[in-house]
Amino acid sequence: MSRLPVIANSKRRRYRLMAAFVLLVVAIGVGAEWLRHRGELVVTPLTYSECAGPYIVAHIKWDLRGRVEGHVVNISTYKIGLLPTIFAEGPVEGETDTGAWVSDGTTVLLTDSQGRTLAKRTIESTDCPTASAWQQAQ
Repeated sequence: MSRLPVIANSKRRRYRLMAAFVLLVVAIGVGAEWLRHRGELVVTPLTYSECAGPYIVAHIKWDLRGRVEGHVVNISTYKIGLLPTIFAEGPVEGETDTGAWVSDGTTVLLTDSQGRTLAKRTIESTDCPTASAWQQAQ
């Protein structure tokens, strides 16, 4: 019996392992590149009680330093079913407050100058407890 098929299978296995390793390295590199372009977006409050009323003022803070080189970023807002509207445009780092028009389901969207989505947050409200539920909790 010849050892040639065993050697050929061994070489094929090595080539497959090498190809899998190369694909893994490429995938990690692509993932790292994708993460590098992601931005930090903090919206406060992200949840609020409806007891505060249907509309609130939200504080928006973003930071893309080291992720986007010298570009302007856009902060847009929208609700489900509506197109985003640019709320603010600014440098790669900043913060601002909205007016008292933010409500349940408002989404804040951070995009770069090419329109690529970098981050988004959706603000949600929680139910206002009824008087009886409030008394029971006491």
